[in-house]
Amino acid sequence: MRLATRTPPCDQRIDLNGVVGASLGDWVGLFSLNPLLRMALSIFDILFFQSSAIVLNKMLSSNFRKIYDLR
Repeated sequence: MRLATRTPPCDQRIDLNGVVGASLGDWVGLFSLNPLLRMALSIFDILFFQSSAIVLNKMLSSNFRKIYDLR
């Protein structure tokens, strides 16, 4: 019985607009080898999502104030 020689689709490199993207294994290896990079990205995610949540909260509250002022 022969084993399949094709790689699974999740491990193939994806071509986006002519740029060859990294495969899933490359990203996993990058994050396992660089804990400092992983920490920096998590800090960036926390700061970005907190700031976007604050902006969204202010936008929604100002819109609700406008709606209630019209009544």
